[in-house]
Amino acid sequence: LLQRKPRALILSGGPASVNESDSPKIDRRILEAGIPTLGICYGMQLIAQHFGGSVIPATSHEYGKAKLDIIVENEIFKDTQNGQIVWMSHGDRVESIPSGFEKIAISENSPYAAIADTNRNIYAFQFHPEVYHSECGSKLLKNFAS
Repeated sequence: LLQRKPRALILSGGPASVNESDSPKIDRRILEAGIPTLGICYGMQLIAQHFGGSVIPATSHEYGKAKLDIIVENEIFKDTQNGQIVWMSHGDRVESIPSGFEKIAISENSPYAAIADTNRNIYAFQFHPEVYHSECGSKLLKNFAS
């Protein structure tokens, strides 16, 4: 992958738990190569765990629409509104974020709905911007890609 010199990476969601011994993992060299990276759902949990955060089973699984409260201004949210509706679909959640990351958005059930490490150009969403139900999802993906 690194030989292809990607301009960015998106780590998508999936049905596994990062805490399962046979769950998909990523080679640490990829996450540490300085490539702009966006983690979505499982991808967020993988990033958090890789860099020293923790992921636990959520007390209540979240499936459906949620209101996203942006708590830190960040370029990833450029031209989107606070309180936008996003689509959640997860059974695990990030319990603590790694050093260097900051919490940039929350939802009622996700204390870390979005995190960022702007120095490493790594962003992560617990929600799914790629689905129709996330009202600003396309804009969020475009913001990451620009």
